[in-house]
Amino acid sequence: MPRVDPKSSLHVLGLAFIALVAFGATSAGDEPTKSDAYDKAPTVSIEPRIVDAQQAFLKAPTAENSQGLRQKIAWYLDREDADTALATLRKLRKRDAPHGDGLDLAMLAVASAYFEQGNRDRSAALLKEVIDRYPKSPTTSRAMLMLAELYGAKQDAKSYVHWLKRCAEFEMTEDTRTNLMDTDNTRSVAFQRLAAHYQNERDYLQAFKYWRAWSPRSWCGNCLMEMHEIRARRMSECIPHIDDHRFAVKCVLEDAIRFRGDYGQQRLVALYADADQLLDLLRIAGELAKREKQTAAERKIELDRIDTTSKFLQGAIVAETLRKSDDVHGLVRVLADKSFSAAVKEQVVAILAQGGDRVALAVEMAMRRSQAAERQWLLNALAANPSDGAFDALVKIAQSDIEFALNWYLVDSLAKRGERGLETVKRLTTHADPQRAKAARDLLARIDAAKNNPARDAAQRPVADAAKPDPASQPKPPAKPVHGSLPKTLADGLR
Repeated sequence: MPRVDPKSSLHVLGLAFIALVAFGATSAGDEPTKSDAYDKAPTVSIEPRIVDAQQAFLKAPTAENSQGLRQKIAWYLDREDADTALATLRKLRKRDAPHGDGLDLAMLAVASAYFEQGNRDRSAALLKEVIDRYPKSPTTSRAMLMLAELYGAKQDAKSYVHWLKRCAEFEMTEDTRTNLMDTDNTRSVAFQRLAAHYQNERDYLQAFKYWRAWSPRSWCGNCLMEMHEIRARRMSECIPHIDDHRFAVKCVLEDAIRFRGDYGQQRLVALYADADQLLDLLRIAGELAKREKQTAAERKIELDRIDTTSKFLQGAIVAETLRKSDDVHGLVRVLADKSFSAAVKEQVVAILAQGGDRVALAVEMAMRRSQAAERQWLLNALAANPSDGAFDALVKIAQSDIEFALNWYLVDSLAKRGERGLETVKRLTTHADPQRAKAARDLLARIDAAKNNPARDAAQRPVADAAKPDPASQPKPPAKPVHGSLPKTLADGLR
């Protein structure tokens, strides 16, 4: 069923109108503040003032006059009940006004008030009235979004999706402005909620399409980066379950050219490996590099400072070829090679982690021969390998005088191996390397602190008899492409 954001527009619209009231009172100069309204209990009706404001709007439907009308209506709604406010709005309706009567947002506020009172049917009817009466107003997109939220609260998934789609397809959109940091708009919110809904329902193709349609917006650079990471992560979760492989290839290549995320790089390599077309993918990577260079020149992007999709594909194809030929030493050399990107090395670590004791021995030998700057990725490969041989290699390396830039990661990797690992960490507290000894002492201190805090300890303790997931509820494994069925050139892939 749909999940409704507690900070939805239905929830915050009342607060937004309180802010409008305060702004209107101080800027217009002829309205009392909210506290004055209750303390002095004015007997003068606000309705004539609303009429005057509406007449000003009808004569000159400027943004300033529209805002003035909304401010006065908001002040009125704040001191009267929803039924009285709605009756006033109906009196002010102008059926033949060429620019509308300016009451669209006010009707939304009344609909929100009915929702907060629990009168969902009245709220839904009023929102539909707004949609019918103001078909060319951006406010209509907000009404559609609010209707979706209302049906989401009623657990009506069909209507929830219907109104989200109407909002996503509506030709006009409006900024949501739910708080100071919010730079979203109604269409963008609809895309995100549709994507989340379909992903929860395991309709991965539809979820992928809506995540891809979402264009994150924020004036905060860190926030925008986080949004793009969320988008890429969600698309990465969906794309392995898309059986239309040519569509998946096309989307990844299109977005790679535009630098719109690296969500599908590994999936692309896996598809071409299964189709026995790695040479075709290598050709595509070369063609893609030229297109990336062209886009970078147009957008003034320094290619040397980013890991492009073409670079990843070229490195990942090398790694996949080494995996297929079972060349463990070749894979280990990739981890120590600066020319390969971090994304490629993460793929190699995942491959080596499945290699057992034989891989652990090769990684240990490479670590003893390598330079300090090259050892972190080799350490990652040992830490990710669950075999006993990998644990023994970790212990030997930790007790040796081999230098590491991140000693805390070394001792943490040992501690995650259970009691045997913790015994090694205790011995490391007297290690000749002061940084490694300090890292061991710090870790043991954190463990002791957790033991002395029962609530924290209980929260961190795993549940021993937790129910295992039902295999029937798990997503089906991704379908593999037919040999030779994938695009052989970039132009073919973009069709």
